[in-house]
Amino acid sequence: MKRIALIASLVIAALLLAACSSPAAEVPGDLEHARQTLIDFFSLLSNGEYAEAIERHANDADFYTAAQQNNPNVDANDRAALMEAACAYQLRCLEIREVVSGERFSETEFVFVVEFANPDGSLFILGPCCGADETEMPPVSQFEYHVEKAGSEFLVHGSPVYVP
Repeated sequence: MKRIALIASLVIAALLLAACSSPAAEVPGDLEHARQTLIDFFSLLSNGEYAEAIERHANDADFYTAAQQNNPNVDANDRAALMEAACAYQLRCLEIREVVSGERFSETEFVFVVEFANPDGSLFILGPCCGADETEMPPVSQFEYHVEKAGSEFLVHGSPVYVP
């Protein structure tokens, strides 16, 4: 009888521990979902699927304001057209070559460091610009992006790499 009580106690303790740990078990799933959203976003952009891409993009007012200012002939309310124009004229909308790192920053925010691929598959490196040399403006090949969990959706913050 004592043995049955002991086994029952152990089973109850195991169930309680499993119940307490289920939110932690959800973290890797959310992290992977956020990672895949980021990869999909840039893949869609690089393939010219702007309407689908913006469904995965946070409504960053600063980005769309800048895109409209840089592309004044595009309707300010047409986010897909603004993204298309920005990708054509100001930004490098490349596929992700590698997700270097990713972590959960808060309950709803994830931070990733990525590298992009040039169209030929080589590593994209943003070099110095505007008269600066590599000492003044070292080349950059890794870029940070944030992904937000908003309800059941994951949304990418930020923009593709700006190349002056």
